[in-house]
Amino acid sequence: MRKKMYISLLFAILLVAIVVTVIVIAMNRRHDHELVYHEAIDATCTTGGNLEYWECTDCHELFADEQMTSTLEQIPTTVALGHDFNNDMYECSRCDLIAATSTLEFSVSDDLLSGSYALSGTDANDSVIVIPKEYNNCPITRFSSNAVAEGITRIVIPANDNLYFESNAFSSSVQEIYFRGSVDDWAEYYFESNWIANSNHSLYVESEDGTSWEKVDNLYLSISHVSDYSFYGFDITSVALATTVERVDSYAFAGCGKLISADLANLNLLAAYTFYGCISLNMVVLSENMTEIAISTFAFCSSLDNLYIPIGITSIRTNAFAGCDAMTNFMYEGSEEQWLNITIDGIGNDILSTIDIIYNS
Repeated sequence: MRKKMYISLLFAILLVAIVVTVIVIAMNRRHDHELVYHEAIDATCTTGGNLEYWECTDCHELFADEQMTSTLEQIPTTVALGHDFNNDMYECSRCDLIAATSTLEFSVSDDLLSGSYALSGTDANDSVIVIPKEYNNCPITRFSSNAVAEGITRIVIPANDNLYFESNAFSSSVQEIYFRGSVDDWAEYYFESNWIANSNHSLYVESEDGTSWEKVDNLYLSISHVSDYSFYGFDITSVALATTVERVDSYAFAGCGKLISADLANLNLLAAYTFYGCISLNMVVLSENMTEIAISTFAFCSSLDNLYIPIGITSIRTNAFAGCDAMTNFMYEGSEEQWLNITIDGIGNDILSTIDIIYNS
């Protein structure tokens, strides 16, 4: 009798277990997933992302598709991409991080701009150096004297505000300057005399879409003024100024040995030594607004032979045309009488008394 009771009890327990299992299975089968969509997040250079997936808000089961045909063990993540510096722009093609040279030396700048740094030294073993936009989270605003060592042939420069180039900042070996801005940006910086130790170097600026470099051959400027020495020694072939340009400062285009022509538009002031030593300069159209040809403006422009002088010129200063031995004639907008009323400094301007002048009236 007792044995039959044990058997009955075991049978009852087994039956209950079976019933519970069936109920649980049935309940699971009846569970309707409430799905929430998680959109894909793209990985970046430094952080990972994830693929799209769906998640049940109740049981948190993960699915690869909205039809729940494929379950997931975990959120489908993607790894960080890493930087892509395999391009000619010296920056990551994905995040624009500059591939700065690691051997550069910086010092706190003495500029009035608080919290800025100066490039103070470079490794002579580098032939190409890339300057970052910032150092210690502060902008690079100055290039100190002797900062760029001999042996460096190319330097890539950021387009920060108020860049300042000290005398002898760049060694004579520098042949190419790559600038992450426009020619107008460049023209407004501050340049001390002899900021670069050689001539016939090339300037490259970024294209409008920032994906390539463009060599500056035919220079067109549209700012209000052009700084001293800003294009000293560059291998540009022509200069043209928009009507917005009112002033060109001293030595702005001096030493440009390949410069052939200059159209000065509505310029008010052309400072001393502006085209000094431009040995290929042949044609110049002076602005109607100018009243003076300053000291040594065209000195040693040994190819100059096509010159237009407007009627507004009242004085020609010392050595304005010294060494302009190729000049045989030029056109003057006014009459011979008006020409004779111009004050011409005799020092260094002997050529003006020997050439033919073509008068317009």
